[in-house]
Amino acid sequence: MKKLLLSIVSAAVVLPAYPVAGFREMQNNIGISAVACGQDEVLVNAGGWKFKTSDFIKKGFQPVRIQVSNQSDQMVSISDSSVHFDNSDMRALTDQFKCRENLRPLAFYLIADAICFTGEVIGFGGAFVLSSKSSHRHTKAVKEFLALGLGSLACMLVCLVRAPFYRMNLREANKKLHGIVMDALHAGHIIIPSHQNAEKIILVPVGCARIFSFDVVNEESGATAAKFYVDVR
Repeated sequence: MKKLLLSIVSAAVVLPAYPVAGFREMQNNIGISAVACGQDEVLVNAGGWKFKTSDFIKKGFQPVRIQVSNQSDQMVSISDSSVHFDNSDMRALTDQFKCRENLRPLAFYLIADAICFTGEVIGFGGAFVLSSKSSHRHTKAVKEFLALGLGSLACMLVCLVRAPFYRMNLREANKKLHGIVMDALHAGHIIIPSHQNAEKIILVPVGCARIFSFDVVNEESGATAAKFYVDVR
């Protein structure tokens, strides 16, 4: 059984410079601001997958949006290692979001099959009952019941053919999920040129202290350019 994920996901986008008045703290001409993402904020919306902040919270992580403003003359960077949490495993996290490849198509087929079967019973059964009565006024109703039965039978055959393809599409979507989440969140090493800004989303494990350190590194020397203690409350 896999351990509970304690993972960091970073989303970073280099942004144009803007006033730093909104930043909580400045250090060595580098500013930082951290705000917990709203419950209904969409963090991933690509490839047919859509995840909100609340989806990550259900998996045990609170998404936090961090903005960094580099107003210094040096080139700095932020990365997944800017915040240190143990046992980080992004792939294990995305695995939790995957759809069940066997159960979901089976449920899809069984539900559709049950509906179609009900239509067949009503259609063919009604047609049989009415046709047994020698009355011309029932002719139209018999045709309608037969149409219902034949339509339901056709739908059942379509579902029977569709189910395997649905499973294959689901498997393909599951294979791409990890890359989609990583791309949507722009995870990785982010270089922030002088007088530029960057934005990053980290996932703080629920239950961990809301105060954590965040390092901004000098890209050329590898030394810490600024170290912030972020309080997200």
